[in-house]
Amino acid sequence: MLDSQRRPGRPPGESSTRDRVLAAAAESFLSRGYGATTIRGIAETVGIDPATVVHHGGRKHELFTRSMMLQVAPAGLLHRALSMPRREVPVALARVVVLAWSDEAIRRPVELVLATALTQPRVREMCRDYLEREVVQPLALFIGGRDATARATAVAALVAGTMTTRYALGIGRDLPLDEPMASLAPTLHQLLLRSPLPKPR
Repeated sequence: MLDSQRRPGRPPGESSTRDRVLAAAAESFLSRGYGATTIRGIAETVGIDPATVVHHGGRKHELFTRSMMLQVAPAGLLHRALSMPRREVPVALARVVVLAWSDEAIRRPVELVLATALTQPRVREMCRDYLEREVVQPLALFIGGRDATARATAVAALVAGTMTTRYALGIGRDLPLDEPMASLAPTLHQLLLRSPLPKPR
């Protein structure tokens, strides 16, 4: 087939190469850490040159964030909860989050992202942009109203804080999963369904 007859769009094999780059990057970051992982090492694993790695995954901080977010898929987890009937969303969100964090395959990338974001400003910026776009904005749209973004941000902070306390710090880690679900649900209900918030004293 002549080049002029080819369909426009991504060249054949480009998608699979990107998938292999992101998979190799995720494996390296999780096993070696951010500092010890290199673009050249990922290129050698996939069997391509470093420039092709950058083409498909971006620079190191971009590759890290993209590969880790694929492992965690927070947007998919959130969509699952928001697809429930409105009154059931707070409990559904609490359940989805707690069950996800109890899964080591999801928790390990989250913990690595949190630790790396504290020391790598470009990773922090990318993670912030991603979470604002894929988590905070959909939550704000669900909540609605003038203070929707503030409430959505509070939801994200509440969930992250609760789970970090349990798993990263180990406080209450031996308690059954029903406990964090029960603790999260009432406040999530208040924030998500626009119940009146208590006024600061």
